[in-house]
Amino acid sequence: MIKIAIFGFGSVGQGVAGVLLSKGDVIRRLIGDFEVVAVTDSKGGLADENGVDLAEALEIKRKRKRLPEGVTTMYIIENMDFDVGIEVTVTNIEHGEPGLTHIKECLKRGQT
Repeated sequence: MIKIAIFGFGSVGQGVAGVLLSKGDVIRRLIGDFEVVAVTDSKGGLADENGVDLAEALEIKRKRKRLPEGVTTMYIIENMDFDVGIEVTVTNIEHGEPGLTHIKECLKRGQT
């Protein structure tokens, strides 16, 4: 089972979630079983070791414009077990943050 975390749940992150939902069967045939265990935006996130309901996450974001506060990207990186981090936060072109730090920290922990 491949565990995925999505960092950045704006237009691109929501698009990734939509593809995972709509093309999940095709993706599973190609890479095997997967689940998304965390999604975060700039204000908070959702996390569950057993899998986040992506349809519910998209609905929360649509209604509230942001995910619940409390769960941060760095918390996920430092404390959760996941295999693949999809980094799609808004990133400053001059210094690469916050995405650069997210990627570096994931790589230090052996996550891709």
